Amino acid sequence: MRTFLAIPIPAVVQDVIQQQQQQLEALLATVRLSRMVRWTPPPSVHLTLRFLGETTEEQRRDLQPRLTRISANGRPFTLTLGEIGSFPTLRTPAIVWLGLQPADETLDQIQQQIELAVQAVGFPAENKPFRPHLTIGRLGRQVTPPQVRAIGQTFAQHLAMTTTPNTGRATFLVDHLEQIQSQLQPAGPIYTPLQRFTFAVV
Repeated sequence: MRTFLAIPIPAVVQDVIQQQQQQLEALLATVRLSRMVRWTPPPSVHLTLRFLGETTEEQRRDLQPRLTRISANGRPFTLTLGEIGSFPTLRTPAIVWLGLQPADETLDQIQQQIELAVQAVGFPAENKPFRPHLTIGRLGRQVTPPQVRAIGQTFAQHLAMTTTPNTGRATFLVDHLEQIQSQLQPAGPIYTPLQRFTFAVV
């Protein structure tokens, strides 16, 4: 099965994400670029800590006690929604995301421990640096290169003129992580939580 390790996003923050998506879609509509981005349903938005891909039952079984130890020694922490961005660059977007601002080093420490744990059960080392973000949309395959550049320019102008408000609604407490199964479907992936690992240190 195809799995990944992630932090789920609480409903109140999903509402903020939906507002951001609606704002961006309205912005694109003003320059006749509406419906070019497939927005991720807010309940499906999550912070991926480590994508695993195809996972055997043996790997899942061996990984479980390692994640349990990490969570037992971990403590809850807060994250705050940041500004919009895109991969590979803001000027040539393919994936639209919202950044996340950790309050301290806890997130990086936990992610580094997870990286060591997954390598120990047979997964190859991750070759890209960890950059916490929430994927909120993807450009459709039908979008032409000139349209991609126009969308990127629109996002860049929007980002230059506005900032994401740092409000209580956009800050949330993280007290656990999950291993999630991803089943690819034509209408979009179906995510099924397999196990929850709660941070125990207070």
